[in-house]
Amino acid sequence: MIELLDLPGLQVASLWVFAALPPAVLNYMVAEQFRQEPHKVASLVLLSNLGSLVVIPIVLGLVFAQGYI
Repeated sequence: MIELLDLPGLQVASLWVFAALPPAVLNYMVAEQFRQEPHKVASLVLLSNLGSLVVIPIVLGLVFAQGYI
């Protein structure tokens, strides 16, 4: 997408950071509203938030190492 859209450096960095963010709690709320296994969704949101503690520093390191910012 980056090459296809021909984005400048700051927008590339923003795209990488937003792609690395965990899903929001809104996913749980929608699952609860439509009764689509809300407990499983809550577990996935929790795991992805914990995983982001590892992934986001790696992505930020790559963004700064590539000189996008």
